[in-house]
Amino acid sequence: MIHVETVSDVKLGVGELRSLDLHFQPAGLNESVTVSAESESQVQTQTASIAGTVGEEPVNNLPINGRMISNLYLLAPGAQLSGSGSFGDVRFFGRSNEQNVIRYDGIQAGTIIDSNPADLTGANGASGFRLSQSIENIQEFHVEASTYAAEFGRGTGGQVTIVTKSGSNNWHGDLFEYVRNDWFDARNYFDHGTKQAPLRLNQFGGSIGGPILKDKLFFFASQENLLQRVYVTYRQSTLSDLARSQAVPAIRPLLAAFPAGQARTADPLQDIVSGTLSSYINESFGNIRFDYRINNRHSAYVRYSRDQGEAVSPSDISGSGTFNSTVPQNGLLDLTSVLTPAVINNFKFGYNGEKPLHAAGRQCARRRHRKCHHYDRRSQPVGLDRIRQTHRRRFLSALPQQSIYEL
Repeated sequence: MIHVETVSDVKLGVGELRSLDLHFQPAGLNESVTVSAESESQVQTQTASIAGTVGEEPVNNLPINGRMISNLYLLAPGAQLSGSGSFGDVRFFGRSNEQNVIRYDGIQAGTIIDSNPADLTGANGASGFRLSQSIENIQEFHVEASTYAAEFGRGTGGQVTIVTKSGSNNWHGDLFEYVRNDWFDARNYFDHGTKQAPLRLNQFGGSIGGPILKDKLFFFASQENLLQRVYVTYRQSTLSDLARSQAVPAIRPLLAAFPAGQARTADPLQDIVSGTLSSYINESFGNIRFDYRINNRHSAYVRYSRDQGEAVSPSDISGSGTFNSTVPQNGLLDLTSVLTPAVINNFKFGYNGEKPLHAAGRQCARRRHRKCHHYDRRSQPVGLDRIRQTHRRRFLSALPQQSIYEL
C-alpha cells in the first residue's frame, strides 16, 4: 500500500528557518494521514536570533508617511523610534542607529554617502532624500534585531534584508500620486508675509510587471519621483545701523552678508529680521528586474536600482545654504542551481556605489556654481557670496582665524 502524508500551508519568509518533524507509520488498507500546520504556530528552534518578517500585505496596505519603508521597520521586535521615522532614527534594542545594515536581495546597500552603513542616499544628512527604495519595488523584508548568526556583519545594529518584486505570468501594475499643498494648510504662526509661504509636494510614480516569454522570461519595473518646494520661515537677529556704523573699514564690505533689520530690540547693536526662503528637492528612483527560468534546475535574474537626487536647503536668513547632489546605484546578478535533491547553490555578483557628482556638483564644491547660492524668484542672492571673490579673499585674509570661522 502507498502511504501519503501531506504538509501544507507552510510559509517560509526571507531570512527564516523552519523545521518540520514528520513521522511515517505503516499504512493500512486505504488509509491516508494528512498533517496540516501553519508556520506562525511553530517555534523557531534553529537559531537564537530575535527577528521579524514583514510580508507583502502590510507593505502594500499600511499607511506610511512619505512612503518611507523605514517606518515599517518599527514592526520588528526591539525597534525604537528616536525621530521622524527615517532609517537614521530607528534603533534596535538600544544599539546605535549608525550600526544598522540594509541589503537588497542580499547585496549590501549602504555606506555610500556618510558614516551610516545603511544610509544609501544621505537621508540622515542635510539632503532630505528619502527614496533609497520605492515601496512599489518591495516584496517583503526581514529584520534581524539581535543575537543573529555570524553570516550578518558590517554592523552591530539591526540587519535589514529587503526582497524585491519579480514578474510573473500575470500582468500587474500600479499608478499613484500623493500631494501636499499650502492650499490645504493653515498659515505658519511666524509667517508674517502678505502671502502665505508656498508649499508644493508631489510624489508620484508607478510599477508594471509581467511575462516576456510565458513560463520562461519575466520582468518588473518601478519608478517613483519626489518634487518638493518649501518656503522656510526665519526670524533672526542681524546687525543694527549703529553696529554697522562702528565697523572698521577692513570689514565693511562684509556687511552686505547681513540683511537689514526690520524691528529694533533691547540691544542697540542688534535688530530683528524675518522672511521666507525657498528650498527644493528633486529626487527620482527607478528599478528594473528580469527573471529567467533556464530549466527545472537553474534560474537566474538581474536587477538594477538607481536613485538620483538634487536638493537645496537654506541655513539662515542671510540666504546661505547647502546644495546636495547624489546618484547611488545598486545591482546584482543571481544564479540559483539545484545540484542534487539535497544541495542548492546560489551565486550572487553585486554592485553598490555612487556615481560621481555631475559638473554642477563639482563646480559647487569650488563655490563657483550658481546652485551654491540661494536663489529666489522674488529676490537676489544674499550672504557672503554676494561679495566679489577678490574682495572676499583680501578681507578674510586680514581677519583673525577665529573670526573667519564664525563668518
